Amino acid sequence: MRREDVNEMLRHELADHSERLQEVERALSQMYTSLPKNEDGKVGHQGVRYALHRYFINNRGWFIRGLEPNDSGWTPQRLANGELPPAFVEEWIPSYLQDTLENTLGNRGVALHELAAMAAALEDLIHKEVKQRLEMVYHVLDVPTVEPVQRAKADDVLMTYFMTFLLANNVTAKDRHEMETKRMRFKKRYAGFEDARVWYEKTLGKHLGSGAEVDFAATSAAVEDIGASYHTFNDLECNDLRATLRKMESRRPGRVRLSNFYNMSRFTHWRFIEKAEYLRTLGALDESDPKNPSVIIANYVMGRQNCLEATNLYAICCRNACEDLMAHLEEKIGTSSATASRIAALVAELPSVSVQAPRTLDPVLLSRLEEIEKHHEGQVPLHGRLFSQWMHHAYPLECPFPHELGTINPQTVDEWMRDSGHTSAQTSEEDRKRVVENDVCAVNWEGKVECGEETTDLPWNLAEELITGVQQPRSSGSTGAANNWACMGLFLLGIALLFAAQLRGPGSADYLQAGQQVLSGKLGGVLAVLLFVSLAFLAGLLDSSIFALAFVGSLVFYIASLRSARAHSKGMLLPKV
Repeated sequence: MRREDVNEMLRHELADHSERLQEVERALSQMYTSLPKNEDGKVGHQGVRYALHRYFINNRGWFIRGLEPNDSGWTPQRLANGELPPAFVEEWIPSYLQDTLENTLGNRGVALHELAAMAAALEDLIHKEVKQRLEMVYHVLDVPTVEPVQRAKADDVLMTYFMTFLLANNVTAKDRHEMETKRMRFKKRYAGFEDARVWYEKTLGKHLGSGAEVDFAATSAAVEDIGASYHTFNDLECNDLRATLRKMESRRPGRVRLSNFYNMSRFTHWRFIEKAEYLRTLGALDESDPKNPSVIIANYVMGRQNCLEATNLYAICCRNACEDLMAHLEEKIGTSSATASRIAALVAELPSVSVQAPRTLDPVLLSRLEEIEKHHEGQVPLHGRLFSQWMHHAYPLECPFPHELGTINPQTVDEWMRDSGHTSAQTSEEDRKRVVENDVCAVNWEGKVECGEETTDLPWNLAEELITGVQQPRSSGSTGAANNWACMGLFLLGIALLFAAQLRGPGSADYLQAGQQVLSGKLGGVLAVLLFVSLAFLAGLLDSSIFALAFVGSLVFYIASLRSARAHSKGMLLPKV
């Protein structure tokens, strides 16, 4: 991809008002309405990333490289010849596309049409890459692209493309004969191929029909549809994975003990053998109870180890089962925040696959929602880490646990091995056996794991992160107001100290004269600095420690300069000897 391609796609979509773009707008509109806006009524930088990530995961099952929710994009190491590795060269595209769009709009935020245009431009770029891959398959099989070909040849091309798609493009062949040999071997050895073939043929039937010849435009449309709709077939596998893990759920909701996780790999076709270090990087390992580490089901299912690396631009992952719940709340609330009572009433009536409704919410769940409300002085932001954490407590099997920014990194196995130095992300059979044998827990008559004094509460902390920026935890909603009053008190105290010091100085006959002297010369500059840092603190632009340092520094400077002036004055009045 070239920057010229990206710019051209974006210009085209911004000027487009076709039915296709309007459809993207409709898909984004409900979420866009609920996102926090800036003073111009538009969504900011992080809000755009958040919205696009959710849109593609939910509507396509696409995990777009460079749109990671925690900004965890990485700079790949260059090859010996100085070039970037081919599997990672396109990660710059989403960030470049977003920067270009925001610069074009004067960095005043993004409206719904512009957000939809960026989403459509990303899809255009993905389709462009898919078309290039299809052309490569035509070339390897020695089939022309400029004229229609017989249906049998088109079928060979498309099945070869589908093979490379399912194998994450990890296929090489020097000629047509070698590629055909690999395709026949693939059909026999690929697990679940028959189910995939049924879905594949049904998808092709919508584009190829029953004609004797097929042109390149028809095959291009078919492979675009494969990429756009494969997540519907992938969901079947994802649901089976969720169901398998749910059968192993421990007393801690939404979790599987690590020992049980490893042990189950012997009784299912799923390979639960990832190292604890890799699970930790994925955000799928709960170590809040160090003696009993467990795997977070929702986080594991959505992990990058379960994704199909479809192209350089995106991977196909298990969709977030919490999205439907969030979409319902966004529709009912219609804004970026709501009161705790309003949210509690909606959630009590909202069922999921694993949660029946209506239900009476647990008192602890209600108190934590009220805690978030106090934290934000009367409202609960829907798109913050605290509310995501609360949704995980309310729907532990559907909603992933939101780790704090910078503590996890959604890497593929290859990326993790490269960065960590590990030669494998899989545990050895001996290590798994050791973990299982060291676990003293037992399964009771209900099929639940009993561990005596095992902690059953889910982790909870008040570290907040909003898509408009990161906020530090506060003990209560009144703390911000208390800080403001303290700031104003310090500012008034500073003025009083200035006036008091000036009244003690030579020539200070009254308060009016003292005030005039304070506001003139460098003393007025000190007062201006005090006023400036106080206003900056009130506006949230200065940390409390920086404010205190600037405040004390200004007073120290003033007192030192005043004492220096007095000493100088006394020196001039000393009699000559």
